[in-house]
Amino acid sequence: MFFIRAAVLSVVICGAPAVAIANPETTSCKMLEVLSQNKIEEIEPTLNDFAARWLPQSRNGAISQLTELLKTEPFVGGSVHRITKLGNDLEEHIVLLRLRMGEVAAMRLRYEWSPDGLTLAGMDFKRQVADLTTLSFVSVPEEVICS
Repeated sequence: MFFIRAAVLSVVICGAPAVAIANPETTSCKMLEVLSQNKIEEIEPTLNDFAARWLPQSRNGAISQLTELLKTEPFVGGSVHRITKLGNDLEEHIVLLRLRMGEVAAMRLRYEWSPDGLTLAGMDFKRQVADLTTLSFVSVPEEVICS
């Protein structure tokens, strides 16, 4: 599902498990790179790779919404933080994105167990970082260093 409002942009994606990801940190860092550097041309191949087994309408909707987001909300960097790590069953990251005008937006990425390894199972983007940071974190946020 996708919701667009003038003051708040929220993207929520849930679908079938995606292709197994060798390293969730790599995936989150790639999302940070694509969004924080406004690489519109890389949104589609990135989500086609990371969300290959999502329902097509969910994946295509995410591609469309993130493309539109980068056209209207330029970002200038950000960071990735692990907020949940429960063995090999569940891991969550929050990607903080600095808006050019001085605010911070956030994307919460959820990775879940599959027979092939962790998969990107959900993505929730909020234009206002407070809308995501008020949700509970299972562990103390730990910064993921992206190279």
